[in-house]
Amino acid sequence: HRSAHFRVCAFETVGCPHAGCKARMDRRHLESHRTTCPFREERCAKCRATFVFLDKTKHLDTCPKALTTCTQEGCGESFLREDAQKHAQECPMQQVTCFCGAKYLRRDEAAHERSAIGVHNRVLLRKLREQKIDFNLRLAAQAALFENKLRKEKAKLKKRISRLQERLNDLMTSSSDDSSSSSETSADSY
Repeated sequence: HRSAHFRVCAFETVGCPHAGCKARMDRRHLESHRTTCPFREERCAKCRATFVFLDKTKHLDTCPKALTTCTQEGCGESFLREDAQKHAQECPMQQVTCFCGAKYLRRDEAAHERSAIGVHNRVLLRKLREQKIDFNLRLAAQAALFENKLRKEKAKLKKRISRLQERLNDLMTSSSDDSSSSSETSADSY
Protein backbone atom coordinates (compact mmCIF):
# COMPACT_ATOMS: atom_id res chain seq x y z
CA HIS A 1 0.00 0.00 0.00
CA ARG A 2 2.83 2.35 0.88
CA SER A 3 4.82 1.62 -2.32
CA ALA A 4 1.72 2.26 -4.43
CA HIS A 5 1.32 5.62 -2.70
CA PHE A 6 4.96 6.63 -3.49
CA ARG A 7 4.33 6.03 -7.19
CA VAL A 8 1.60 8.69 -7.16
CA CYS A 9 2.54 10.85 -4.17
CA ALA A 10 2.28 14.53 -5.15
CA PHE A 11 5.12 15.45 -2.78
CA GLU A 12 7.63 12.86 -4.02
CA THR A 13 10.66 14.44 -5.74
CA VAL A 14 10.85 13.37 -9.41
CA GLY A 15 13.05 14.27 -12.37
CA CYS A 16 11.87 15.77 -15.65
CA PRO A 17 11.35 13.07 -18.28
CA HIS A 18 12.76 15.21 -21.15
CA ALA A 19 16.23 14.19 -22.33
CA GLY A 20 18.84 16.74 -21.25
CA CYS A 21 16.72 18.33 -18.48
CA LYS A 22 18.19 17.97 -14.98
CA ALA A 23 15.26 19.65 -13.18
CA ARG A 24 13.85 17.93 -10.09
CA MET A 25 10.54 18.88 -8.46
CA ASP A 26 7.58 17.60 -6.52
CA ARG A 27 5.40 15.35 -8.67
CA ARG A 28 2.57 17.89 -8.29
CA HIS A 29 4.62 20.44 -10.34
CA LEU A 30 5.70 17.98 -13.06
CA GLU A 31 2.78 18.61 -15.44
CA SER A 32 3.23 22.38 -15.48
CA HIS A 33 7.01 21.91 -15.88
CA ARG A 34 6.47 19.61 -18.90
CA THR A 35 4.70 22.43 -20.78
CA THR A 36 7.43 25.00 -20.03
CA CYS A 37 10.53 22.77 -19.99
CA PRO A 38 13.20 24.15 -22.36
CA PHE A 39 14.02 20.52 -23.33
CA ARG A 40 10.45 19.65 -24.40
CA GLU A 41 9.89 18.48 -27.95
CA GLU A 42 8.02 20.83 -30.27
CA ARG A 43 6.70 20.44 -33.80
CA CYS A 44 7.18 23.19 -36.38
CA ALA A 45 3.84 24.52 -37.60
CA LYS A 46 5.33 25.23 -41.04
CA CYS A 47 7.34 22.12 -41.96
CA ARG A 48 6.11 19.67 -39.27
CA ALA A 49 9.69 18.81 -38.17
CA THR A 50 10.27 18.11 -34.48
CA PHE A 51 12.99 19.78 -32.41
CA VAL A 52 13.90 20.56 -28.80
CA PHE A 53 12.36 23.86 -27.71
CA LEU A 54 15.85 25.24 -26.91
CA ASP A 55 16.66 24.85 -30.63
CA LYS A 56 13.52 26.64 -31.86
CA THR A 57 15.40 29.76 -32.99
CA LYS A 58 18.00 27.66 -34.79
CA HIS A 59 15.21 25.69 -36.51
CA LEU A 60 13.36 28.84 -37.55
CA ASP A 61 16.62 30.14 -39.05
CA THR A 62 16.87 27.02 -41.24
CA CYS A 63 13.23 25.88 -41.67
CA PRO A 64 12.64 25.26 -45.40
CA LYS A 65 9.00 26.42 -45.13
CA ALA A 66 9.77 29.70 -43.32
CA LEU A 67 9.53 32.95 -45.25
CA THR A 68 12.80 34.69 -45.95
CA THR A 69 13.71 37.84 -47.84
CA CYS A 70 16.19 38.29 -50.65
CA THR A 71 19.44 39.85 -49.45
CA GLN A 72 20.23 41.52 -52.78
CA GLU A 73 20.14 45.28 -52.37
CA GLY A 74 17.00 46.67 -53.97
CA CYS A 75 15.12 43.36 -54.26
CA GLY A 76 13.40 42.63 -50.95
CA GLU A 77 11.23 39.86 -52.42
CA SER A 78 9.92 37.29 -49.90
CA PHE A 79 9.81 33.56 -50.62
CA LEU A 80 10.06 30.21 -48.84
CA ARG A 81 13.61 29.40 -47.76
CA GLU A 82 13.45 26.18 -49.82
CA ASP A 83 13.00 28.38 -52.93
CA ALA A 84 16.06 30.56 -52.21
CA GLN A 85 18.24 28.84 -54.87
CA LYS A 86 15.54 29.30 -57.52
CA HIS A 87 15.13 32.98 -56.59
CA ALA A 88 18.90 33.54 -56.72
CA GLN A 89 18.87 32.28 -60.33
CA GLU A 90 16.04 34.66 -61.24
CA CYS A 91 16.54 37.69 -58.95
CA PRO A 92 16.48 40.86 -61.06
CA MET A 93 18.95 42.53 -58.67
CA GLN A 94 21.54 39.71 -58.89
CA GLN A 95 24.80 40.77 -60.52
CA VAL A 96 25.66 38.58 -63.51
CA THR A 97 28.73 38.38 -65.72
CA CYS A 98 28.29 38.21 -69.47
CA PHE A 99 30.54 36.04 -71.65
CA CYS A 100 32.03 39.29 -72.93
CA GLY A 101 33.22 40.08 -69.40
CA ALA A 102 30.73 42.87 -68.60
CA LYS A 103 28.97 42.84 -65.22
CA TYR A 104 25.40 44.10 -64.82
CA LEU A 105 22.18 43.45 -62.88
CA ARG A 106 20.04 40.66 -64.30
CA ARG A 107 17.19 43.15 -64.82
CA ASP A 108 19.46 45.07 -67.24
CA GLU A 109 20.32 42.04 -69.38
CA ALA A 110 18.22 43.07 -72.40
CA ALA A 111 19.73 46.58 -72.39
CA HIS A 112 23.24 45.11 -72.18
CA GLU A 113 22.55 42.74 -75.09
CA ARG A 114 21.32 45.67 -77.23
CA SER A 115 24.23 47.96 -76.37
CA ALA A 116 26.99 45.35 -76.65
CA ILE A 117 26.16 43.75 -80.02
CA GLY A 118 29.48 44.81 -81.56
CA VAL A 119 31.49 43.56 -78.58
CA HIS A 120 29.55 40.28 -78.56
CA ASN A 121 30.15 39.76 -82.28
CA ARG A 122 33.90 40.34 -81.87
CA VAL A 123 34.10 37.99 -78.86
CA LEU A 124 32.13 35.29 -80.69
CA LEU A 125 34.26 35.69 -83.83
CA ARG A 126 37.46 35.35 -81.76
CA LYS A 127 36.07 32.25 -80.04
CA LEU A 128 35.09 30.74 -83.40
CA ARG A 129 38.60 31.37 -84.75
CA GLU A 130 40.12 29.76 -81.65
CA GLN A 131 37.81 26.78 -82.07
CA LYS A 132 38.69 26.54 -85.78
CA ILE A 133 42.41 26.58 -84.97
CA ASP A 134 41.89 24.00 -82.23
CA PHE A 135 39.78 21.86 -84.59
CA ASN A 136 42.40 22.09 -87.35
CA LEU A 137 45.18 21.12 -84.94
CA ARG A 138 43.21 18.13 -83.68
CA LEU A 139 42.32 17.14 -87.25
CA ALA A 140 45.98 17.33 -88.32
CA ALA A 141 47.03 15.23 -85.33
CA GLN A 142 44.40 12.60 -86.15
CA ALA A 143 45.43 12.62 -89.82
CA ALA A 144 49.08 12.08 -88.83
CA LEU A 145 48.10 9.17 -86.59
CA PHE A 146 45.99 7.65 -89.34
CA GLU A 147 48.79 8.12 -91.89
CA ASN A 148 51.29 6.45 -89.54
CA LYS A 149 48.88 3.56 -89.00
CA LEU A 150 48.41 3.16 -92.77
CA ARG A 151 52.21 3.19 -93.30
CA LYS A 152 52.65 0.41 -90.75
CA GLU A 153 49.81 -1.61 -92.27
CA LYS A 154 51.30 -1.16 -95.77
CA ALA A 155 54.69 -2.42 -94.54
CA LYS A 156 53.04 -5.48 -92.98
CA LEU A 157 51.16 -6.20 -96.20
CA LYS A 158 54.37 -5.87 -98.30
CA LYS A 159 56.12 -8.39 -96.04
CA ARG A 160 53.18 -10.77 -96.30
CA ILE A 161 53.06 -10.45 -100.10
CA SER A 162 56.80 -11.06 -100.25
CA ARG A 163 56.48 -14.24 -98.12
CA LEU A 164 53.56 -15.45 -100.26
CA GLN A 165 55.56 -14.77 -103.44
CA GLU A 166 58.48 -16.81 -102.05
CA ARG A 167 56.16 -19.71 -101.19
CA LEU A 168 54.63 -19.58 -104.65
CA ASN A 169 58.11 -19.65 -106.24
CA ASP A 170 59.10 -22.59 -104.02
CA LEU A 171 55.93 -24.45 -104.98
CA MET A 172 56.48 -23.79 -108.69
CA THR A 173 60.13 -24.91 -108.47
CA SER A 174 59.16 -28.01 -106.55
CA SER A 175 56.39 -28.78 -109.04
CA SER A 176 58.68 -28.43 -112.05
CA ASP A 177 61.31 -30.67 -110.38
CA ASP A 178 58.65 -33.30 -109.78
CA SER A 179 57.43 -33.25 -113.37
CA SER A 180 60.96 -33.48 -114.85
CA SER A 181 61.87 -36.40 -112.60
CA SER A 182 58.65 -38.14 -113.49
CA SER A 183 59.28 -37.72 -117.27
CA GLU A 184 62.78 -39.18 -116.80
CA THR A 185 61.28 -42.14 -115.00
CA SER A 186 58.78 -42.69 -117.81
CA ALA A 187 61.49 -42.59 -120.47
CA ASP A 188 63.55 -45.16 -118.55
CA SER A 189 60.67 -47.59 -118.47
CA TYR A 190 60.49 -47.86 -122.29
